[in-house]
Amino acid sequence: AIAAADLRVAAETELPIRLVCAALPGTRLDQVEILRSHPVALQQCTRFVSHHSRMRTEPVHDTAGAARLLAECRDATSAVVTSSEAAEAFGLAVLARDVQDRADNVTRFWLLARRQLGSESSSTRLERHLAACVDGRTGLAAVRGAISVDDNTVADIAEATQELLLTLLDANGLTPDDVVSAIFTLTPDLDAIFPANAARQLGWHRVPMLCATELAISGALPRCLRVLLHVRPAAGDWSPSHIYLGEARVLRRDL
Repeated sequence: AIAAADLRVAAETELPIRLVCAALPGTRLDQVEILRSHPVALQQCTRFVSHHSRMRTEPVHDTAGAARLLAECRDATSAVVTSSEAAEAFGLAVLARDVQDRADNVTRFWLLARRQLGSESSSTRLERHLAACVDGRTGLAAVRGAISVDDNTVADIAEATQELLLTLLDANGLTPDDVVSAIFTLTPDLDAIFPANAARQLGWHRVPMLCATELAISGALPRCLRVLLHVRPAAGDWSPSHIYLGEARVLRRDL
């Protein structure tokens, strides 16, 4: 399939896979009649299944999805093969741990590309990719902000951009490494500089950024710079703090 799609393997890694059997709280292992999971995960647990002849297996699209479906359908006669993290996330009880056949169970992951990727090594690319995608963070979140700009000059737009970005990071406990992308918009009366240039001056060299012009709506706040940040917050009790500075405070009086 990869060859037919004209793709190349840019990098490869193997991750340890530890599987659990999980069910609704209160379900006993001897009550389970159906065991659901991704087909490959079920194939990795043949010994466990053979020791519980009462169970019959049913494949589903993925391991975490199996946990979510069980939590939704509330079937007390079913269990799933999934990760302990997925079981916890969907409120399931772990009936048995390390149900995989092999202690050294791993899954190989390939990073695919249609063409040659950049000059950095494939191992560096893969490490950064995995750090962003499988390091246990809660996923993507969005943070909004806006600030009024004194005048349409390079200095004023750059100063406002940097003040807004630094305030957003500080208020949300983030660093530039936590920022996935940034979208800036400017009212039509601001065109002296791209806000992304000011962000680069803060060291945001690896953050993809886009600048655009706001709609020219009659009565809208003049000389206003807005930003939408996509971020990966640290795991835990985190909620976004949206920041509106200067005259832009009137845009969100509720905040």
